[in-house]
Amino acid sequence: MPSNQLAQAAQALSTDFEMRTGVVKTASARSASVVVTVDKTDIPMRSVVSDWYLVGDTVTVLRQDATYLCLGRTNQDAFHAVALQSGWGGFIEVARVAGIPGGWQLVGIPTPGTKTNGTTIGQLPAGIGCFPGRAQGFSGVDCDVTVAGGQSPHLAVNTDGTLVCFGLGSANVVEISGFYSVDW
Repeated sequence: MPSNQLAQAAQALSTDFEMRTGVVKTASARSASVVVTVDKTDIPMRSVVSDWYLVGDTVTVLRQDATYLCLGRTNQDAFHAVALQSGWGGFIEVARVAGIPGGWQLVGIPTPGTKTNGTTIGQLPAGIGCFPGRAQGFSGVDCDVTVAGGQSPHLAVNTDGTLVCFGLGSANVVEISGFYSVDW
């Protein structure tokens, strides 16, 4: 194709299609439907990716004439601090995992406080969508002791956002890195 035809085709495409960014105004956790504000206008649209949108997410939007299609999130979530309790120090943080619907990651190197099975060691931050729909175990925990009785060290993430420890025994060192889902 001659270069002038390529230029004309590129010009035609650039006027027919436009990439924009918008901010999610409303979103359904279990639907691909979102309302995105683009240039101060609220536009209902469908998403082409199975993603987990939260109000305030920045998304890429494809516009062709009056049709808009949400292509996915552009912002990466920051890690948010877990409020530690029961004498625990150091840090535990949580962040949403891009590309995994409902997926969250917990990471940290906390200093153990009370380690009795069932002790609440932290509270996940409210208002960011990280509380699971049902309580679930979280096995991404490593520590410096073998627990008598063979119980593996693990945490539970409860529906109220509490983080509870199990199987830590006399551990002095704890490392946390793993994933859980709010949809599961």
